[in-house]
Amino acid sequence: MMILNLNLLPLNKKKELKILTRINLVKNFFVHSFQILFVFLCFLLIFYYNLNQQLTNLNKSRTLINSNFAEYNKEINELNKNIGTINVAGERFQELTPKFLEMLQIVPENIKITSLSLSLDKKAIFIPGVAKNRDALLSYGEALKKIPWIKNIDIPKTQLLQKENISFNIGVELK
Repeated sequence: MMILNLNLLPLNKKKELKILTRINLVKNFFVHSFQILFVFLCFLLIFYYNLNQQLTNLNKSRTLINSNFAEYNKEINELNKNIGTINVAGERFQELTPKFLEMLQIVPENIKITSLSLSLDKKAIFIPGVAKNRDALLSYGEALKKIPWIKNIDIPKTQLLQKENISFNIGVELK
């Protein structure tokens, strides 16, 4: 069986029908596009409103936190400045404990050190003690001269007049 398409419409009506169907297709496309864009716009407005609410809440909480902790922030800033000042001030200084230990390790058996005194403004260390004899005191003075960070050693001459049980006070000038 054969299908025959008979079109009894005149040619100008056929053209009008084609044009009307195309216009209807374009119209439907724009209507559906507008509907989709409207839904998308509504979604964006809701999203914008929610973001704006969250931003407002964040700003409120930030102002509450800043007002509650303003004093703490000032104290922390002052402490940070003080720590920075201490670090800058301490850059020139060295640890003294290893130097004291180095001085005490070379003490001969015939000498007893009673104390160590440090004078930072004079850059000096004073070592009082008792020596059994003059040779032990002199050998300790020579051993101190070999230490690289010691500039000058002062053993008073009056302390060298005794032969035994000499109470001394050695002055050590630091570099």
